[in-house]
Amino acid sequence: MNKKKKYTINKGKFVSSIATIVVVIIGICYLISDAMYPELTSTTLKKNLKYDLANGNQKAIEYYNDRYVANGKYLFGDKYIIN
Repeated sequence: MNKKKKYTINKGKFVSSIATIVVVIIGICYLISDAMYPELTSTTLKKNLKYDLANGNQKAIEYYNDRYVANGKYLFGDKYIIN
């Protein structure tokens, strides 16, 4: 009789693979979020944006309203929302 070869799963490698996949997915999500909202993670960019908003820079106001306020994210509360 022919015996079928049984395949066994190495549990250690399986858990390691799943953990690696989860870490990679979390990293990709973080990079996407950082690309969409760079001022959330960079204090320098956030300070520069706040300075420009306080000085009334029209491009900064449009950028903040389009990128953050329109998507329900407020970096500085509602202090700098200008319609």
